[in-house]
Amino acid sequence: DGTGIRTYPYSVNMAVNPFTFARTNTQAVPHGVGSVWATILWDLAWAYVDKYGFDSNKFTGTGGNNKVMRLVLDALKLQPCSPTFVSGRDAIIAADQATTGGQDFCMIWEVFARRGLGVNASSGSASSATDQVEDFTRPSPGPNCTLRADYFSNEDLIKIYPNPTKGILNIAVNGFLGDLNVTVYD
Repeated sequence: DGTGIRTYPYSVNMAVNPFTFARTNTQAVPHGVGSVWATILWDLAWAYVDKYGFDSNKFTGTGGNNKVMRLVLDALKLQPCSPTFVSGRDAIIAADQATTGGQDFCMIWEVFARRGLGVNASSGSASSATDQVEDFTRPSPGPNCTLRADYFSNEDLIKIYPNPTKGILNIAVNGFLGDLNVTVYD
């Protein structure tokens, strides 16, 4: 309900949590500004879970939750001292490039641009907390960008992942007995 030190609950729904990068100009340092960054990372985590699924094994799992945790930890090693939102974003994109060849380039940019950390966003000067400029522009599609097909309406019956993909495609069919013919169109 937004009580406590956070203004809004974490949610990918912009109606529930409307934070965008520009809100860092008016939020208290460090918790208010940190809430904006945490909101963006929350969105990124759920984008990964939507694409790769969830794995309850926190230590050796291979789900989207595991992949995004590794990505953010790898990005921390790449970002400069006294990072800004833009350099943090850039470190996450660089970590994806270094570890997967940019497999999730488009998805990562989509998440950041949706919250105002697009291509032309600016963190302003490192000594000011009120001169950030948001931007919602996404870069031109990279080599690992594909069109996304929505999941089937009954996710309990059929689920396709990762989605989008240019590689292996998994189709999970639950509660079904018998032959099944599947045709996939590009």
